[in-house]
Amino acid sequence: MTGPDKLLTISVAAYNAEPYLERCISSVVSCPDAARLCEIIIVNDGSHDSTSDIAHRFQSRYPQAVRVIDKENGGYGSTVNASLKHATGRYFRLLDADDWVDTEHLSGFLRELCACDVDVALSPYLVCNDQTKEETPVTLSELHAAQAGRFEDLDFSWTHLTMHAMTFRTDLLRQAGVHLDHHVLYTDCEFITQPLRFIDTYQMLTNPLYCYRVGREGQSCDYRQTVRHKDDLKTVIKTLTPLYDEQLPGNKSEFQYSQFLGLYTQLFNACFLPRDAAWVQLRKLCEEMKPLNPRMWDKFLRHRVDIRMALSTHGLMFPLLCVLQRKRLSYSERNRQMHSAY
Repeated sequence: MTGPDKLLTISVAAYNAEPYLERCISSVVSCPDAARLCEIIIVNDGSHDSTSDIAHRFQSRYPQAVRVIDKENGGYGSTVNASLKHATGRYFRLLDADDWVDTEHLSGFLRELCACDVDVALSPYLVCNDQTKEETPVTLSELHAAQAGRFEDLDFSWTHLTMHAMTFRTDLLRQAGVHLDHHVLYTDCEFITQPLRFIDTYQMLTNPLYCYRVGREGQSCDYRQTVRHKDDLKTVIKTLTPLYDEQLPGNKSEFQYSQFLGLYTQLFNACFLPRDAAWVQLRKLCEEMKPLNPRMWDKFLRHRVDIRMALSTHGLMFPLLCVLQRKRLSYSERNRQMHSAY
């Protein structure tokens, strides 16, 4: 069985993941070092298909590496809460069931991680487009980072760090009291923002591990899903707003703001994109968001000329702004922008 000598716990959120779970888990257990060093916790989140059966087959074949938790549906955040509660690995990372890891690089990743004694390890990853079959490497070179150092010294002004690149020390996540919202999307932003105050040291790893699937209809990064789930974005923003602290040392505050900027951008784009977009909805959303943190709201508005124009003209420019926004964001551009925030 899995145990306390594991180096890495991999949390796999699995809801109706029948078409993808086999590839996801196989990509890990196919690595010769996985059974010895990895603990894979598959959290079946109340699936209605054969997700649980597939997961339990892997547990039977790889009992030293795979553990299955079957539970009632609670959403993505609840799966992370469950796996973190039971994790025994020294480090902890997320892997979505419709994604996978680069098996050839996993051994190298584990060797590098074994040599680490830091709060968070950062690694390159691949963005894999389901439609075009293109694989785009994300190298993190924009961080202008040394191989290792203090997290607050990283330069977040040109990049948006996502969970795909981050492997946390498990004890740090527990010390930070990480607990994600249930029954909402976009909680991966909570996962990487809640522990920020406790992160001190980092290590840059060289092996690209995570293979992030994009271009699949129905993903939370799909702009159509974003339009449907605006309330989820608002919930996550409201959960994280009390943690917003402009006095965080070094560049930590820039990293924190980048997470909010991604959430706000998705939320407000969802007001411009639908064909039935209404000025009254945008105005109400502005009135709802501003009081949460007026300073952060003012900072966000500096990035959004379209919202400022809509407000300053009392909605007269809103129909034209909607047309321009839709024209600017072709389907591929929409999808790229939405997944860039996560």
